[in-house]
Amino acid sequence: MSLSSNIATCKGSFDIYFVLDKSGSLKNGDYNHFREETVHFTENLIKLFTSPLMRLSFITFSDEADVIMTLTSDRKEIGEKLDEMRKIEPEGGTNLSYGLYRVRNQIRLYGMQRASVVIIITDGAVVDNYPRSFELATELKEDMGVMLMAIGVGEFEKIHLPRIVGEDHVFEAKNFKEMLSLTGQIIKGSCVEITSVSPANICEQYSFPKFEVWGRGFNKTGNALCGFRFNESKKILVEPTYVRDDYMECPAPEGEQLHLVAGQNFTLQVSLNGGISFITSNVTVSSVHCHEYGLALGLSLIPFMLFMLWWFWQAMCCYMKPKEEVPAAPLLPIQPANKTPSIEKKQWPTVDCSMYGRRGIGGIAPMRVDWGEKGCTEAGIHLERAKDAKEVGFVERDVVVDKQLILEEEEEDAQAASCCGKLKKYLGRLFKRVADFYKRIALKRPDRNDVRTCNCFRNDVKV
Repeated sequence: MSLSSNIATCKGSFDIYFVLDKSGSLKNGDYNHFREETVHFTENLIKLFTSPLMRLSFITFSDEADVIMTLTSDRKEIGEKLDEMRKIEPEGGTNLSYGLYRVRNQIRLYGMQRASVVIIITDGAVVDNYPRSFELATELKEDMGVMLMAIGVGEFEKIHLPRIVGEDHVFEAKNFKEMLSLTGQIIKGSCVEITSVSPANICEQYSFPKFEVWGRGFNKTGNALCGFRFNESKKILVEPTYVRDDYMECPAPEGEQLHLVAGQNFTLQVSLNGGISFITSNVTVSSVHCHEYGLALGLSLIPFMLFMLWWFWQAMCCYMKPKEEVPAAPLLPIQPANKTPSIEKKQWPTVDCSMYGRRGIGGIAPMRVDWGEKGCTEAGIHLERAKDAKEVGFVERDVVVDKQLILEEEEEDAQAASCCGKLKKYLGRLFKRVADFYKRIALKRPDRNDVRTCNCFRNDVKV
């Protein structure tokens, strides 16, 4: 039986203590539940904690407790210890207090500053050593900030175990084979992780900004704090301004003059127990040298803005002051118009078009044609053709043709039809509109000889 592929992993960096029951009830004839189910479940659960900074410890208990593996993040050693636990033969009673005692000693030696989670797996009763187990569990939770979780298998003791670890932290499994179905709940209940921090870089010699932290499990206890860890001896705690399960807002430390030089970095941590222990991560914030590009750009825009203000000032805020009314001059008496205006007539020359050899007095056909600027009069259409007149054709003239000019015109027409020609035409129209707009603005600017006033409020103007 393997884990489902859709179960989320945990990237948090904290310590996990597996406190495993190896009492005689886990052996049913030749079948070893401890080897086949308990160790198998522990191995699969470990695979979901992927942080290289995660540390693990294995502790078994029955009539007494044994530390199979002290806290370590070495994955090779973890695999070897899992193989070693498969050789354990269950025997004895269920003395949980011995296992919790071993946990307390390790935290005092190795993990006071790191968040710790204790996962207990048992199928027996804790009645005989309940007072001592309850006392140790209370010390772990209140004084050391440890989170306790328990998996009760089969007919486990359901009264005292919830009192020891907390009612919301007990998960039930009907048998050892069903423990794998609880993997997602264990991850959700135990995982606290920091996935990203923004900003990831800050400018040297500048005060700290507000930091945004993304992750999971921040509101498990309602007592979350942000920790700025600079080194082993310097750590600053601040209360977040906003907290939800996957997001925190950490303000800059108040009253702290923190100015880092380029190359320095620090780690942003999260504490769920008021600063007793911390969930760390491999997400760090670095100090870098920042160039003042924004300031330089802003300064360079100042002259441009001043120029634009000067240019549009008179167009926007200056207006023509109404001129003083000048009294109208007295009207002169109207002179009577001439009754007979002189009209100059256009005199056209008269051309004598009389022709000989026709029927008329003396063989002459009289014809008078008035000729003017726009041609001859209607009488010209009545001219008769002379007898025996011969057509000699039209008189041809030499026309001078400029072939170079024709070629240039043809080339211009071809360019206008091409893509470049169309683009040039479009840009020409565009810039023409810009130029027209500029001219309109320029026309609104009063001339220096005009009478004007510059008052944006225009209180003295009557509408």
